[in-house]
Amino acid sequence: MRFFFSILLASVSLAGIAQASTSGAYLAARFAQDQGDWSATHKYIKEIMRDPDVGEAVQRRALVVAIAAEDYNQADLLADALLKTEEDKTLPLFYHAIRAVDAGENEKALKTLEEIPDGGLAEISRPLLYTWLGPLDVRKTPKVSTLVLYHKILKAELDGKKDEIAMLAAQLPTDWPLSIRARNRLDAALLRNDLKDVAQKYDSTLADISNQNQILSTFKPVQSVKEGVGFALFDIASMLYNEQSAESTFIFLKLALMAETEIPEAHLLLATIEATRGRVSEAIAELKKIPSEYGLKEFVDIQRNIATLMFEAGAEREGVAILRDLGETHHDVDSLINLGDYFRNTERFEEALQCYEAAFRYFLDAVPQDYWYLYYYRGMTLERLGNWKRAEKDLLKALQFKPDDPQILNYIGYSWADKGNNLDKAVSYLQRAVQLRPDDGYILDSLGWVYYRMKEWDKAVLWLEKAAQLMPYDATINDHLGDAYWKTGRKIEARFQWQRAMDNKPEEEAVPTIEEKLAAGLK
Repeated sequence: MRFFFSILLASVSLAGIAQASTSGAYLAARFAQDQGDWSATHKYIKEIMRDPDVGEAVQRRALVVAIAAEDYNQADLLADALLKTEEDKTLPLFYHAIRAVDAGENEKALKTLEEIPDGGLAEISRPLLYTWLGPLDVRKTPKVSTLVLYHKILKAELDGKKDEIAMLAAQLPTDWPLSIRARNRLDAALLRNDLKDVAQKYDSTLADISNQNQILSTFKPVQSVKEGVGFALFDIASMLYNEQSAESTFIFLKLALMAETEIPEAHLLLATIEATRGRVSEAIAELKKIPSEYGLKEFVDIQRNIATLMFEAGAEREGVAILRDLGETHHDVDSLINLGDYFRNTERFEEALQCYEAAFRYFLDAVPQDYWYLYYYRGMTLERLGNWKRAEKDLLKALQFKPDDPQILNYIGYSWADKGNNLDKAVSYLQRAVQLRPDDGYILDSLGWVYYRMKEWDKAVLWLEKAAQLMPYDATINDHLGDAYWKTGRKIEARFQWQRAMDNKPEEEAVPTIEEKLAAGLK
């Protein structure tokens, strides 16, 4: 697959523009391309194209950019021009073929595809597009890929050829190397055509009648050749995306949507690409094009991932809105929990608690094993809100689910130590946590701190020194070690550690206490 998109990208490299223009438009186009801003790239390349001596490399690039920017009138003109000059006419011919499909001129599209030279683009795309545009012949399928067989089955269903569907299904390999959605669409076609035994042979989940009904209600038959071509182009885009070629993926998604606008998966993948690039408004625009009834798990999972990308891009409002909508509209408990995590990590604990409480209501308080961490997250949030009684109850409940989880053991043990409660039990919890994770500086610090609270100063120094060796620039560990040094009479070293704590940006509320210790020592 890599040779295919390398050929495509080589044929449209923006570097060729430098031969035509060294103006600011060239530099602006390069920058816009690097940012994935196709509209801006299109604008600047159109400016460069005013040069009457522009070369074919620029025209090829301009065609790709026009497709990406959905300026199909300009793309038509560029494709026509390239057909008159280029030796390799693959790209303009392919574009014209898809335009013919969009216009309902399927015979013209088929003839145009036949003009494309063998290899590269034709090798991958032509078998899929021939399936939809040419006559169906099941006798020519034994050596084709599973993806082509899949499309032939969809085309046979569109043509109402039930016998051909059975013949094609018999040629399916023992493993279907298809995406989840393609597998489900194929399952639906087989179920509709009384081939449940074939579908179940490769998809054990279909033994559940509710799963069958869900797939049948979600994946309707393909309604037209145009729609089939759109799905074929989308499948090509998906293959390119898996090969980490975002630009080629983007172009094929645009072509898929030009042929058939109602492909939710295409909008979803475009949104993923845009969000990954930090182009939040464009990602949201693509998501809004997906119909609300497209509420399957895959959609919800990817929307959650996009919300995470939006948080990383600094688009908090948009990310929060997506997770709230998923929680309220799709009743997705994972989105509620993710939103709670975001608020907790940004220290908005009241809002985090509201999300976690909503998640508990989703389970009617009977939290399943797989969601044990909900107790842990709510417990940490309650502790930060000062409600230790409820927090302790949640944290101990989480520990019942995961008795050897070092993070839970550490959180409970440190909290007890910090409050001066259950110190003997805190030591046992933290000793177990250290055994499980001996190189975790935070856990070693907790064990040292519980010894400090027990006034076992030498043991406190021992473990706090080990923690400081692992994490020498952690303000809390430096502060704790300074306290332990002071108690053992090592006052110069204590002040050194307190100063290191100040230098390592301690939490704001800790600063006055550390400054007081630097001035007067421990009282």
